[in-house]
Amino acid sequence: MFLGIDTSNYKRSLGLVNKEGEVLRDLRKPLSVPLGSLGLRQQEAVFQHLANLPELFQRISDLNIKEELLSVSASTKPRPIEDSYMPCFKAGEAFARTVSSVLGIPYLSFSHQEGHLAAAFEKSKFADEKDFLAFHLSGGTSEILLIREGITLLGGTKDISYGQVLDRLGTLMGIPFPSGEQLSLMAEEEKEASTALKAVYIKEGAVNLSGFDTQIQRVIKNGDISPGQVVKEVFNKIGDSIISLSRYYFRETGIGNVLMTGGVSASSYLRKYIHERSHNTGVNFDFSDSSMSSDNAVGTAYLGRRVIWNKSPYPFQSLTDI
Repeated sequence: MFLGIDTSNYKRSLGLVNKEGEVLRDLRKPLSVPLGSLGLRQQEAVFQHLANLPELFQRISDLNIKEELLSVSASTKPRPIEDSYMPCFKAGEAFARTVSSVLGIPYLSFSHQEGHLAAAFEKSKFADEKDFLAFHLSGGTSEILLIREGITLLGGTKDISYGQVLDRLGTLMGIPFPSGEQLSLMAEEEKEASTALKAVYIKEGAVNLSGFDTQIQRVIKNGDISPGQVVKEVFNKIGDSIISLSRYYFRETGIGNVLMTGGVSASSYLRKYIHERSHNTGVNFDFSDSSMSSDNAVGTAYLGRRVIWNKSPYPFQSLTDI
């Protein structure tokens, strides 16, 4: 078995997979965020992880961990680049190193982004492709990546992320943080979208979302339009911008396969909207199972399995990473 630990700024997670790639445990617990707050300070996130990770470990105590665990992996930074750092990941790293030392098994370090990619890629229809594009859309990240013997950042947001836009909207409406899931349900239930917002500003493969966020805040505060209709339009505009960015980089790279990862891409409404609007664009979107889109440690466990058992990299891992 292969254990993964992920301690993001939103959720603590343990994932356990076997050598066949079957998920044995997928345990997650969101961090506690006060109503009206837009997330947590890092020291509070670290404290919550350290205080509550033992509870998740108790939920794998029925398995033969001592005899069958072959590796333990942790997400130790947001992205697989040298200067990427966030304190909350230190909690998961500490637990993983402890398990490694006590059991005498290999410890492996990966990034949160690689975990998202692995969770989505494992059962993707692009599993036999060496080159593809990928979106990583989460609370703090909105990036489009070229996957080709590693990860190359092509573009994305130049200011705030899509996830931040949704969370700010949710907070303004009194919805608990993070707000994406509840807002997605509102968009599905609403019959019509408003027409009060301008399109997301896109230039040369990058998006600017601050102006879009300002529009949303103004429309909601004015109170002239049903909040549900505004929410539906927000998701529509986000979907349109994702399709536009994908088409731009399809022209730039000649690659039309696009893997969607990250919590924002878990929205069933957004998935349906993109599928319906991307026909005849030359772009082929693949969404992982929605449960594998949000923060999880299953992808981190898959990364360890790939190194220890398969002994070959994913397309988004360079050989020097292994």
